[in-house]
Amino acid sequence: MADTRERPAAVEDRPFTTAEAMDHINRERQRISWLGEIREAIFGMQDGLLTSVGLVSAIGSAVTDTWFILLVGFAHAVSGTISMAVGEYISSRAQRDIYEAEINDEREEVEQRPGEARAEVSALFQEEGVSVEDAEAIATRICKYPHSWLKTMVEKELFLVLEEQAGALQGAIVMGATYLVGALLPVVPYVVLKGQAALVASIALAALTLFGIGFGKALPARQSPALAGLQIMVLGTLSGVVGYLLGSIVPTLLGAPATLRD
Repeated sequence: MADTRERPAAVEDRPFTTAEAMDHINRERQRISWLGEIREAIFGMQDGLLTSVGLVSAIGSAVTDTWFILLVGFAHAVSGTISMAVGEYISSRAQRDIYEAEINDEREEVEQRPGEARAEVSALFQEEGVSVEDAEAIATRICKYPHSWLKTMVEKELFLVLEEQAGALQGAIVMGATYLVGALLPVVPYVVLKGQAALVASIALAALTLFGIGFGKALPARQSPALAGLQIMVLGTLSGVVGYLLGSIVPTLLGAPATLRD
């Protein structure tokens, strides 16, 4: 049977100048750099939402004092934000320090043992399927340029990036800011509502926000936005329901004073 599917129109291939190529490369690098921040943003907001909705739901189902719920919710949001931002900065900085030490070892090898370093470049290309003759020729050319030589070894041998794209501080700010927003959202309904209405609104708001997060992250990944949104929304709803059950059952099992629940 003949293939009747429409084929994409052919794209005109033309020679690009170095300036045009570099402009395209820089735009691609900037796009990928921003995409790299999506991990911190999604992790921060999702973690803030899930922990906050679980905590607020547990307390909201256990006590009726709205001010107490707000106090706990805001305190959790602020303390969690500081913890997440500081933790992200310290862990990212520690990871980069370790990577820098490995990169310095490669730099010393290039400077002090160039014969060994050149042989490694050739071997790395042969590992990718390049013939021995071509790998030797490529190594000879690359090793004429120290920066390209070091970059090749770092990226192909260690699978690391020579130039750090985004600093630890930037990642910490993104993580902390998104965590704060996520942690505050389930608390907002308690500012204007009370009792069960606030509890239901809190869980619903968190679920809808998580659906939006899943929907948004699926777009650049070229996945099903609706399915990704539903998957994360279910997790948020379960977190709120579990928190509600804990707040309803645990105080009774522990013999909490009735004044807390009435």
